[in-house]
Amino acid sequence: MNTYNNPPSTSAARSSNRFQKVLQQSALMTLLALPVVSLTGQPALAGKHNFEVYNDSREDIIDIYITSSNTDNWGRSLLDRYSIIPSGYTYQIEFADPSRNTCFYDIRTVFESGEVVEDYEVDVCYNDYYALTD
Repeated sequence: MNTYNNPPSTSAARSSNRFQKVLQQSALMTLLALPVVSLTGQPALAGKHNFEVYNDSREDIIDIYITSSNTDNWGRSLLDRYSIIPSGYTYQIEFADPSRNTCFYDIRTVFESGEVVEDYEVDVCYNDYYALTD
C-alpha cells in the first residue's frame, strides 16, 4: 500500500469522471448519515485537505472505511452495496465536518476477492492522494 502526491493521469481522470458522478449520486444518501465524511460537490474547507483514493490494483474495491485514528471502530463503509471502486479509478473523499486538529485517519479497504488491507495513521492533511497497489 502506497500513498503518493502525484495525481493519476489526465485521461484516467477524465474517463473516471462519469463513473464518479454515478457513484456520488448513488452513495450520497448513505454517506449523509456518516459524521466524518461525505461526497458532495462543495469545495474543500480551509485547513483540511480532502483527498482521492486511487485504486491502482488489479481488483475492484467493494468497501472502504475511513475513521479518525483515535476511534476504535470502523463504522459503515463509504460504498453502498451497489457501488465499487473499479481498478484504475479514483474516489474523491471530502470531509463534511473537518477538524483542524485531526489529520490522522485509519483506512480499511476490502477488495472483491475478500482481501482486507488496513493502513493506520494516514496523514490526510499532508497527502492529497492515497493509492492502493498490488
